[in-house]
Amino acid sequence: MKNIYKPILFGTDMVQANLSGRKTQTRRIIKSKFGQCMFCGCVDTDCTQCIEKTGTACYWVDDTYTVCSACSDLKNTSKAKYQIGDILWVRESFCFQGSDDNVLYKVNHPEKDYSHRPIGGWKPSIHMPKGAARIFIYVTNVRAERLQDISEADAIAEGIERQKTNYGDYLFKHYLKDKFGPSAKHSFQTLWQKINGIESWDKNPYVWVYEYERIEKPKDFI
Repeated sequence: MKNIYKPILFGTDMVQANLSGRKTQTRRIIKSKFGQCMFCGCVDTDCTQCIEKTGTACYWVDDTYTVCSACSDLKNTSKAKYQIGDILWVRESFCFQGSDDNVLYKVNHPEKDYSHRPIGGWKPSIHMPKGAARIFIYVTNVRAERLQDISEADAIAEGIERQKTNYGDYLFKHYLKDKFGPSAKHSFQTLWQKINGIESWDKNPYVWVYEYERIEKPKDFI
């Protein structure tokens, strides 16, 4: 079977987490059009598959999120951007040094490292071409849940930074302040807010939870 390759974007913090092996999950907001089920794509005026499966039509969960009765158990992942078995190549901030064959990656060069600061500046991850990719991940599981339902264990799997204390336990980074705290979930909350805005956590959107493992560059990747 031919491999399916898709790009995925990560910020510098999470690129580092992937490189270090800390990160094995990522959460992405589920987006849908008004009146459309975010999981299967059907609409409340034409949801024959919902009626066939459950005998009822679509319904609104609240003013923001629409989920049909056929998908109310959150197990329908057919509309997820990434599927189990997909291989994702990571887009990260980069630049070319002299030629397209010589790639520098921002995560490898701290802001104070003036010796490798590119003349034209770092290019945003969205512009990274396939040929410059060096990180590849294999999707092992896909599920949906509310953002705030994340567990402590899953917050750690999201790759948050942590420090071991003298007592053998861990403190977790606060991404909005220069400090560490005892809760992995709160650490992830601050990371989410740093990326998506302060109010984004309180909105508690549905998210796709992608679990994955890092792999070597596939031989057939072009």
